[in-house]
Amino acid sequence: MNKTFSIGEAAKFLNLPTSTIRYWDSIGLLTNSRNEANDYRTFTYDDLFALYDVKFIRSLGLSIKDVQGIYRKSEKEVYEVLEQTEKRLAEEIERLKGEMAQIEQRKRHLSSTGFDLTGTHDLKIDFTKMVRADLDENFTARKYLEKNCNSGIIWQQKGQSLEYVFCIGTSFEDEIEEEILWEYNPAFDYQPVIIEVDPADNDRNNLQEVVRTLTAKGYDIQQVIGEFLVRKQYEHTSDKEYYLSWIEIKNKGKQNK
Repeated sequence: MNKTFSIGEAAKFLNLPTSTIRYWDSIGLLTNSRNEANDYRTFTYDDLFALYDVKFIRSLGLSIKDVQGIYRKSEKEVYEVLEQTEKRLAEEIERLKGEMAQIEQRKRHLSSTGFDLTGTHDLKIDFTKMVRADLDENFTARKYLEKNCNSGIIWQQKGQSLEYVFCIGTSFEDEIEEEILWEYNPAFDYQPVIIEVDPADNDRNNLQEVVRTLTAKGYDIQQVIGEFLVRKQYEHTSDKEYYLSWIEIKNKGKQNK
């Protein structure tokens, strides 16, 4: 006599809810085997392998209707379904790689502050250009979000106002079509600092205080650039956004004074 398994044993073996197995059984995805003595549903080794196959196909993102249909397709049609699914999964893997890179970047950025948002940080700039974060009717700026370009801020001495930007790295800079607001210049020094901004009113920030302090020390400040770090909510004050920032300094010799 061939060994059989109860629905509970099958569920445990395949890490599936018994309700899912009962549903798949009810719509004909499995052969119907029952214990003649008590009419309970039983599962042979073949049933377990069939269950695993259904579970695998469902894990590819196919609907129950598609799973039912795949067993009635020709070998060539099954191959085409697998090929299409492989392409979709490859795209999903690339998307997940991008998200993992963002996670690693944010972890690195947070750790660079020593987990103290009132201090400074020890990171070098990891982007090369900045473009204005314009959200026009065609959402052309969406391409930067899709490429996991971080948001940021820029303050320029000539304009004296804070603007929101996208920070563009070397791997994507050839696709820039918009006006470039800032580009890395190795002739300048970049003094690291953390800028705090009220998202409800970006004129409320500590940028001017930082600029005044460094100007008083003799620094010739050109502009301030920053990359988004974290947003914080506070119980008794307004929300705050924090940016890993760098003050672009012209007179290189005075940096260490």
